[in-house]
Amino acid sequence: WSPEREVFCAVAVSGGNDRAMISPDGINWTLSTTTPGLQWFCVCWSAELNIFCAVANAGGNPVMTSPDGLNWTQQTTLNYALIGVCWSPELKLFVAARNGGGTTYISSNGVNWEVINLPTNRNFVGVNWSPELNQFVQCSQSTGYIITSYDGRNWAEQTIPVTHPLYGVEWSKELGLWVVVGDGSPNQDGVITSPDGINWTLRVTNGADWRGICWSPELGIFVSTALNTTNEAVMTSSLLGRPTTSYNVFNNSYNNIDQFGKWTFNMKSLLCNNNNINLENTSITTSTDNHIASIKTTSNNIQTTNFLKLKLNGNDIWLPYFTSDPSI
Repeated sequence: WSPEREVFCAVAVSGGNDRAMISPDGINWTLSTTTPGLQWFCVCWSAELNIFCAVANAGGNPVMTSPDGLNWTQQTTLNYALIGVCWSPELKLFVAARNGGGTTYISSNGVNWEVINLPTNRNFVGVNWSPELNQFVQCSQSTGYIITSYDGRNWAEQTIPVTHPLYGVEWSKELGLWVVVGDGSPNQDGVITSPDGINWTLRVTNGADWRGICWSPELGIFVSTALNTTNEAVMTSSLLGRPTTSYNVFNNSYNNIDQFGKWTFNMKSLLCNNNNINLENTSITTSTDNHIASIKTTSNNIQTTNFLKLKLNGNDIWLPYFTSDPSI
């Protein structure tokens, strides 16, 4: 996604000469012409350079750049198979993951690339950047390897609790957490997490070959997709411990949401028009972002109480009102 261009950009491993496309809404897509014969695996956006950069899993100039996702220029400075690419705004640097060879590649403009030697000769396929940690993380499909770097040039291998292939890596600013997914089909061990890129913890998941992962700050969850599975092909992270968002207004000392999305209403009473409304034994039946409807309680005479959310000095204030019309 490019916020500046306001378009999604996707690339493909097949499709003749039309192996890239853009969309303003994720529904309507426009194809663009690219170099034929190359398997384009990954694309990222650089706001500082105002370009998309895509990499291909094939030798022979496997990098192309575009200012708009429609007009592409194939770069001629590399001759190796690349799988992943990401951009660091803080370092103003692209890092591309190579599928083997013990090297990675960096570029400040997407045109001229520098070869960087790695501490291990593995097939690295996923790479991402954490602005908060000032850290790159790469993951390998060669029996589970993680390497990290703070500058893109010097890389360190990290000890992890799995030995199976890893494919996707994502950072959550809100949780302060790295998440890496991989092939967990034998032992349900397809996810590992880390707060610093160094210390990693195994997370039990459904047994599937997890390939891609992304984070939604608005929803407070990760979403991961799997390859060649006869069971669930998509999984989401638990709501347990997720940060407060506009979709999770009940997450404070009075109210909270559990890992299943169930709200617990902990306030004992509210004062309205000098009358104390008892809210024990309360259940919430329907809700929207800023409106809670049909809060029923058996401990006072008012069987249905509606609430509206207001902001006062930056704090959320929930006020009861007694009407069936939520627009009032």
